[in-house]
Amino acid sequence: MGGMFGKYPAGRTIEFVDGEFSTDDKDLIKDIKAHVHYGVDFVSAADDEAPAAPSDQALAEQNEKAEIAEELGSQCPKCGKQFKNAQAVNAHMRTHNE
Repeated sequence: MGGMFGKYPAGRTIEFVDGEFSTDDKDLIKDIKAHVHYGVDFVSAADDEAPAAPSDQALAEQNEKAEIAEELGSQCPKCGKQFKNAQAVNAHMRTHNE
């Protein structure tokens, strides 16, 4: 199955409409708050609750995605050569246009 990140996990799936999801189901609320991405990718809009701190697993995934994005941003898409930053890649790309 395909999803935003290529697969859906086993278990319940909830659908956000215009970025919002509402329920009074206490068990579902408990499951949502136990999810590793609660507090990172989605939060509760309840006024009496402070946002939960992101889990270690969610932070690790976020850091890994940032590292991959940075790595891809510093790599020439034509020849694959690695550079220290995106500006160096842009300068290098001129050699492919000549």
